[in-house]
Amino acid sequence: MTGLVEVIDEQIAIVESALVIERAIITSAIETRQIGEHYWQKRVQLERKLAALLVVRDAVAEALS
Repeated sequence: MTGLVEVIDEQIAIVESALVIERAIITSAIETRQIGEHYWQKRVQLERKLAALLVVRDAVAEALS
């Protein structure tokens, strides 16, 4: 079952990397005044996914301890 925690950790790392990229894109768009109407949606979705993954990882770790 610890393999499950490792899989979740891998997904967390992927989402965190995507968030870094998305935040850089948004920062660049703000600086060049090219920010669009729906620019924040992807970042918000990634943040929600990350929050859910962290909760699941903690719950699995707790259940296995």
